[in-house]
Amino acid sequence: TLQAAGFTQYEVSAYARSPEARARHNINYWRFGDYIGIGAGAHGKLTLPETSSIIRRWKHRSPKAYMQNIQPLGGESSIAQEDLAFEFFMNTLRLLDGTDETLFSARTGLALSHVEEQLKQARQQGLLTPSPQLKATEKGQLFLNDLLELFIH
Repeated sequence: TLQAAGFTQYEVSAYARSPEARARHNINYWRFGDYIGIGAGAHGKLTLPETSSIIRRWKHRSPKAYMQNIQPLGGESSIAQEDLAFEFFMNTLRLLDGTDETLFSARTGLALSHVEEQLKQARQQGLLTPSPQLKATEKGQLFLNDLLELFIH
């Protein structure tokens, strides 16, 4: 129905009439980019190169609690080193165009060799396109959870 109405799928659950109409904010998520959460219940992700860590922060959920706190930060947690690859792929493989392999190291601080065996297995199963692109095949999009499971540590 969406295609018949002139929309093109660019992400697992997103369509747009043109590349300019794609949700730029969400594409940043899907490229494992950083973002700041502003307002009650908001979430953010920050990469801290000086400590080689990635943290998630969240604000108090209740607007009343958010407004009554001098420090509205509800909490924060670091993404564990062993979860970085899964987190990266859980986001980037949602995009039908995928991403270049170089983004993996740039966003996670890990060498691509860290996931070499999983990439090989995904390609052998027909779930991931050949190098240098990190992109799910049509089969990989249909079985995205199976593909992502390869990167759970």
